[in-house]
Amino acid sequence: MMTPRTSQQSKITPTHLQRHALISIRQSSTQQVRSHQESTERQYALAQRAAALGWTPETIDTIDEDQGGSGASAVPRAGCKKLLAELSAGQVGLVLALEASRWARSSADWHRLVEICSIPRTLLADDGAVYDPREPHDSLFLGVKGTISEAELFTLRCRLHEGRWNKARRGALMRSLPVGYISTVDGQVQKEPDRQVQARIVYILRLFTRLRVARQVLVQLRTEELQLPAQVWGGPQHGRVVWKAPTLAALVRMLHHPTYAGVYVYGQYAYDAFVRSATTGKAKTPLRPLDEWPVCLQAAFPAYITWEQFLEHQRILRANWYRADQRGAPRKGAALLQGLVFCGRCGRTMGIQHYATRGKRAPAYACYQA
Repeated sequence: MMTPRTSQQSKITPTHLQRHALISIRQSSTQQVRSHQESTERQYALAQRAAALGWTPETIDTIDEDQGGSGASAVPRAGCKKLLAELSAGQVGLVLALEASRWARSSADWHRLVEICSIPRTLLADDGAVYDPREPHDSLFLGVKGTISEAELFTLRCRLHEGRWNKARRGALMRSLPVGYISTVDGQVQKEPDRQVQARIVYILRLFTRLRVARQVLVQLRTEELQLPAQVWGGPQHGRVVWKAPTLAALVRMLHHPTYAGVYVYGQYAYDAFVRSATTGKAKTPLRPLDEWPVCLQAAFPAYITWEQFLEHQRILRANWYRADQRGAPRKGAALLQGLVFCGRCGRTMGIQHYATRGKRAPAYACYQA
């Protein structure tokens, strides 16, 4: 293993001892702060190491504002900003941390710290050695430490990512359940015990099978003065089922949810393939086609409809989606050719415009893409 070329004490000069020694303490999450007390004690014990190196207790300061903060970036961390401010003032002779990853998991942030320390010749130290950023050997060794720290973060992310997908492939990765389902103490998923909730969900799904248009289902529910069940998220009443006035968005979400067909699904959205909106320019996550869902386990939950009925509902909803490149659901009005007329220049479906002539309104077809 590489070791510094010179001894620790030979790097520490009286000028360093006249300045302050800063101990940087960080743990990645509040759960680690509560549960991993050994790491906390080891980091606070670095004050004894600073004293052994020659600093007096009055010149040893501890920066622990970053407890419970991720080291992936130094930007949002108050302790990191405080440390950089002290270094810029030239009042720091030693920066002490348990290891490089305790200060930063990013090579850019780590090398920035090393570069800033090299200007006033501030020393860097861990529980094993003292480094002078101005010495080529020590600078190289510090760079290797930062690279290893960043690689370790990448390894942890990959490990968590693969563990999550492996659990999802078994259907064991719990996800939020839609209204109409509950999770028992032993982790089993059952239908909502309230029979009124079950009956309302079955009625809505059967109503869509008959009417074949989500908006018509909404009109029917409002005509019959029926409400939709909804779950409360957060707060003291979390998980409680309440009744709300039906909305089109709530109906569409219910019709699109595969859990009602008893299917466990994971990976519906392609989070690694962002696309930008042609109108707003904002990045959005595309939805994968149904036949490309990575995890799709049938008969995983008690079902309200069959898988075949769910697929038919998705086909109908897709066909009813009025877009420039497809017909959409039939609509009322005098424009009998809506969804059937295509532009001769771009080949897309033409939209409808209404204009008044001699006191009468008449439809016209226009292309908004050409």
